[in-house]
Amino acid sequence: MSRKKVALLWSLPFLIFIAVWITRGYQTSPVYFRLTIEAEQDGRAFTSSVLWGAKYFLNCEGPLPPCSRGWLDAKFAGEALRVGTGADALWITVSENIKLWEPARFRNPSRPPMLPVTAWGLDEVNPKAAIEQISRIAHDQAPRPLDVRFLPKIIRFRDRQDPLSAESVPVPPQGEVKILDASISFTDGPITSGISTQLPWLDQPNPFSGSESKASRSSAATGIQITDFRRDEL
Repeated sequence: MSRKKVALLWSLPFLIFIAVWITRGYQTSPVYFRLTIEAEQDGRAFTSSVLWGAKYFLNCEGPLPPCSRGWLDAKFAGEALRVGTGADALWITVSENIKLWEPARFRNPSRPPMLPVTAWGLDEVNPKAAIEQISRIAHDQAPRPLDVRFLPKIIRFRDRQDPLSAESVPVPPQGEVKILDASISFTDGPITSGISTQLPWLDQPNPFSGSESKASRSSAATGIQITDFRRDEL
């Protein structure tokens, strides 16, 4: 037998190991959900909503079954939700790509879940069971209450035509626009679109880079990026 064939035979178990690791590390389950906000502005109550998509990645700590240890990563797609009108309008940004569940040794108890789908009773012991539960709860279209403290980052513009006038707003916000309540319901697509008609600069490359002078007059925009307003790929 040639040396190449011997080397191939010796490497075969390793290649199988890598293949199993990859297939076990990227099991996904896409879901779609609607975020609904009950708010008030100038004494008038109103409702705003947006439909986002999410895909969950199961990452196993080990490549061999059962996958009883590991974590879930969440990747979101969609557009920011405007709440209110005029200069006081709030923009609820698209949720960050986050670890939905993670091993206790990595968990930060001071950080609340960005979007607590754990309200549906996910299994926090077995991540494989958790991702199977995500597929099941995706058919639960009954609205579930969402603590407004768990909303993603909220932004307000001093001038909506100028991206460098963006500033982060505390959650829950205190101002002319008051967020009274929030809820999440799983549903079907399509993901909400059309934000570029409200924020046309989103189609420009690097709208938050600006010149040094612009950046200095808008230090509040530090840390705000285009993906806060639009995440295209799920």
